[in-house]
Amino acid sequence: MASPDRFVVASDVGGTFTDTILFDREDGRVWSAKSATRPRSEELGVVAGLKTVRKAFEDDVARGEVDGVSTRDLSGLGPVAIHHGSTVATNALLERRGAKTAFITNAGFEDLLAIRRQDRADLYDLSVTRPEPLVPKALRFGVPLRRGPAGEDWSEGEVESALDGIIKVLREVEAIAVGLLHADLWPDDERRVRDHLRDALPGVPVVTSHEVWPEMREVERFETTVANAYLMPLMGPYLERLDAAMTKALSAWGGARPARVMDSAGALRRAADAARLPASLLLSGPAGGVRAAAGQAKARKVAEVVSFDVGGTSTDVAYIVDGAPRIGTESRVGGFACRFPAVGIHTLGAGGGSRLWRDAGGHLQVGPESQGAVPGPACYGRGGEEPTLTDALLLAGRIPPGLVFGERTRPDRDAAWRVVERLAGRLRLPVEEVVLGAVRVVTEAMAGGVRVVTTHRGHDPRGATVVAFGGAGPLLAAELADALGAAEVLVPWDAGTWSARGMATAPVVERRARGLALTLTKGDTSHPFAADWSALASGLEHEGAVLVGRVAMRYAGQSHELEVPVEGDAAEAEVRAAFRAAHLRSFGHVHDDRPLEAVRLLLERVESSPDPGWGAGSRAGAPRPEGLAHEVDLLVRGRAGPERSRARVVWRTDLAPGQAVEGPLVVPDPTATTYVPPHWRVHAERADGSLRLTRTTGGPED
Repeated sequence: MASPDRFVVASDVGGTFTDTILFDREDGRVWSAKSATRPRSEELGVVAGLKTVRKAFEDDVARGEVDGVSTRDLSGLGPVAIHHGSTVATNALLERRGAKTAFITNAGFEDLLAIRRQDRADLYDLSVTRPEPLVPKALRFGVPLRRGPAGEDWSEGEVESALDGIIKVLREVEAIAVGLLHADLWPDDERRVRDHLRDALPGVPVVTSHEVWPEMREVERFETTVANAYLMPLMGPYLERLDAAMTKALSAWGGARPARVMDSAGALRRAADAARLPASLLLSGPAGGVRAAAGQAKARKVAEVVSFDVGGTSTDVAYIVDGAPRIGTESRVGGFACRFPAVGIHTLGAGGGSRLWRDAGGHLQVGPESQGAVPGPACYGRGGEEPTLTDALLLAGRIPPGLVFGERTRPDRDAAWRVVERLAGRLRLPVEEVVLGAVRVVTEAMAGGVRVVTTHRGHDPRGATVVAFGGAGPLLAAELADALGAAEVLVPWDAGTWSARGMATAPVVERRARGLALTLTKGDTSHPFAADWSALASGLEHEGAVLVGRVAMRYAGQSHELEVPVEGDAAEAEVRAAFRAAHLRSFGHVHDDRPLEAVRLLLERVESSPDPGWGAGSRAGAPRPEGLAHEVDLLVRGRAGPERSRARVVWRTDLAPGQAVEGPLVVPDPTATTYVPPHWRVHAERADGSLRLTRTTGGPED
């Protein structure tokens, strides 16, 4: 009989595919599936994947291949844990499909959402276009409330009367965001507005900035609050539908536990918390992959890792040192800043579904527009008529004929040739040049993205291991390593569903924050955060969990902060030493003679979780597909131009543990295909089933 909570169903909803896995916490085994994402009904894609996973698992049980579980035990497996991540919130923000939202602030500051800050992402771009605010001018209202930075009451006029005067307009909106100056320290005025609106407009969600993210800098705080209100009416029902669908789908196993949702920092949140703070989910899917890459790096004792996740719509890269990814306090999506803890991910609009196109100068470009799940690449046979990166990779010979991926999809080479040939005519280039050019363009763009998270922050990627995952990551990883000068690539066993693996093994976190206005003076013998720590910790259950604190600090006169770990009873000297070390590590200098300022205390309750293990997935249920080619006609760049050569196709489970094979080689499996170029070698790892690629020469030019 299986022990309670032994199994986890984790799902990652991407723009093109939905990845679903069943994870065995006892031995680390994984059963995985890919299904097409159903836009606007994403839970259906999760259920479709779960059906495939259930069948593979039950087949293994019937064969006696799952320790401690027999066929008669299936009805008692539950309740099964449900972990979930998705790009639903991200796509809603990018596509501006959120709720009709109103914004209420101090009189005279109604246009702050449009004015924003006067900095620019690209200093030399003379045609900067800023995104329109999520709230139009007609739905931005000011009230006669004003409080100074020290709490002084500068209000003029009757607040309730002002609110009553706009109630008629507010009845037409789906959500309301409230943001007042200095509410991070003095939240009573926001509570006053919130309570009045909730009484007058029952059923309309009212979101206040001090509840969303209590921190100074009103522009970012207001933008985060507005984004949160904008997404709430969408995400709440979505998570409810997901919960109901998973409970029904797992009823034969004894049901499901309430869903947990991954946030942008790679932590699991209760579904109710996630629905209340949907802006904290903008990097939900990509964070799972980084979490898994960090876990494997730690288990394998790999010091530096480039996390390389290429899906159908985008590429997400991150840098991991000593098993710990960088966690920042802001994510930007669609030009909007959201101030929540987030993994340091850089995203590029380049994935398997990215469209190949000719720009105004006659040059080949890849992305950022994607064909998504519908219609998808032309080779999927779903009506796509635009060439994509997947079509190019198929024509390059990296996706072998006869391969089945997703939901019984076999790539159509003729369809891919037709759409790429049409583009080649517009570019006045041979099809082969367009195919190899697309691979080169996208590889250089991805290498540039990696440099953003490495070289731009003082790290050298040449000594890092590239951990490649996502449906297309292993197809491009070796060439990315060549571009970076890295010498090793690691492809996890379940690379195509790796982000879901990270969600299955992540800890559950409850997070609370409080704005501060403290100045720490050298020599002070007090415990500066004891009272605020105690207030935040009130009501948090400590059993089976640890409390982790971080404080955002800076030198007096600085405008941005560093987060340092802190205990509630930490003395001033301890806090100063921790900040000094962090500042020296990040910037290479310190200022011991300057006072320190603390602007935010963050407290996290982290539930303890068992060591997930990083074993291989289920080898059963993944036989070599009938009709899969044993060789491919590979297109490579020769000294005189494109050249054709033959390359072996080796099904992943046919590689014996410990076996090493020289490239060129194509290694497919049901969720991802690995390409081993001519100057690389692949090793099948014994410990966890990963593929380790190492360079045999200096690079392709050798």
